Amino acid sequence: MRQHMTTTMREFLNSYYDLQDRINNDSPADKARARRVAKKCGLRASKSYDRERDINHFGGYQLIDQNNCIVAGLRYDLNAADVIELCLTH
Repeated sequence: MRQHMTTTMREFLNSYYDLQDRINNDSPADKARARRVAKKCGLRASKSYDRERDINHFGGYQLIDQNNCIVAGLRYDLNAADVIELCLTH
């Protein structure tokens, strides 16, 4: 049982760090494009610049509609490419 918990925790931490790397590697041009595409879809791409990251706050983007309801990225877990892809399919 203990070995299983260790493996599960290790997998969780690896996926967490992979997500952090994926979010933090957006170029300024990608960030601007994500905001433009979201605006054309009638959504707002809100980027979190909070320096304290935790399990519910990954430092990426949220997509917010006109009624201030979160459409995607509840935990700020979208990167710029995700925002563009979701807006193009929206």
